[in-house]
Amino acid sequence: MKVAVLLSFATLLASCAPSPSAPPVVAAPAESTPAAPPPETRPERKPEPQPAPRRGKVSSIAIDQIFPLRLEGRVLMVDVRRKLFHQLGHIDGSINLPLVDFENAYPGVKPQLEAAVAAGKVIVVYCQNETCPDSRTTADALAARGFDVAVYRGGLDEWRAVGVDP
Repeated sequence: MKVAVLLSFATLLASCAPSPSAPPVVAAPAESTPAAPPPETRPERKPEPQPAPRRGKVSSIAIDQIFPLRLEGRVLMVDVRRKLFHQLGHIDGSINLPLVDFENAYPGVKPQLEAAVAAGKVIVVYCQNETCPDSRTTADALAARGFDVAVYRGGLDEWRAVGVDP
């Protein structure tokens, strides 16, 4: 048994040895070129974090505060009711930004909102009446996008009761 293992080992070694007819392999001498300088390593710059968008403020506004702003042209009224209700009647000069379709409608009114801010106007959102929560919800959504917004809680019902617009 030992003889068989030794013969197998000898055969294995013989197969790894160079054949007598093959010339010996000699490594080529290394060239004496100067080593290239290591590439400049600069510390990796991490991008500076972008500041979070400014959150706007939400406040309340009463009808008697809106009148002087309207006379001076310093207010943008935003009707947050559904488009159909806006078409049936709204505060004169208001734009429509229905809460139920806010995400789709917002890009269309964003330029008007930005222009109003640039002109120093107050953005006032309103709904149908005091019991409608949509004006506050829309104001919060606009504030999250950086706009300062005033909520007119009396809504279209109070506006009409005072007799300002039909």
